[in-house]
Amino acid sequence: MRKADVKVCEESFKFADESIDFVLMKHEQCNGNLFLVPSFSKSMFADDNLLNYLAEKITMSGGTVLTFHAYWNDLEEESKAIREGRNIFAESDNRINKIIERCLEYGLNKGGNIILVGISRFGFMSLHALSQNSNIKAVVGLLPVTYWPVLKEFAGMESNFLIRKHDLASRVQYFDQRDILILVTQNDERVSTTLGIEFAKHIKLEYEKTGSSERCDLKVIESQGHQLTTRIIDDAIDWLVAKKYL
Repeated sequence: MRKADVKVCEESFKFADESIDFVLMKHEQCNGNLFLVPSFSKSMFADDNLLNYLAEKITMSGGTVLTFHAYWNDLEEESKAIREGRNIFAESDNRINKIIERCLEYGLNKGGNIILVGISRFGFMSLHALSQNSNIKAVVGLLPVTYWPVLKEFAGMESNFLIRKHDLASRVQYFDQRDILILVTQNDERVSTTLGIEFAKHIKLEYEKTGSSERCDLKVIESQGHQLTTRIIDDAIDWLVAKKYL
């Protein structure tokens, strides 16, 4: 495949009272799997070089990439919304479910598998979606949030009803032994490397009940902080290739 053959289009569709913005990136003759990537905005390919790098890596390896505006832009605002009782987690699930439904209608999933690739808070979003949508085959969580109160914006919210209701650890039983990669750095104080490792181990213990622990992989990258890098992306691509999703 040649980079010149890549088609990029920006579109949107109405869902309830909102317009869902997305960017589709694919090769003209691509019959590969579909990768959904939540983003801060629909213009991912122009605004973020590393996400552009991720999308190009997937596309040049035969996948189709669709990134969508996830609307979780300001964590202070989202924290306030949760305190006021707005269920941003259910809203996110509904948005992803509708996007997947529309992708299936459009026939974008030529390869038969839908994989979510989520970074930071969108890693949480992707894993949460996995627990309630059987169309998702695998999730790649890059530096994922696994527990909201670890974020400074959500400090002291351990007992909040919505935070507890949508805790990821309680949803692992609904992952149904589907493939998961959790990728963390050595010292990520923003989302906690320790919590990321503990969550991956929790998934493995659940999967062991059916002899499927190999379906969850944990990678700890030799870098510091909460920062996406090409090394992290390359490791994720290698995992997807090894799992034959690319």
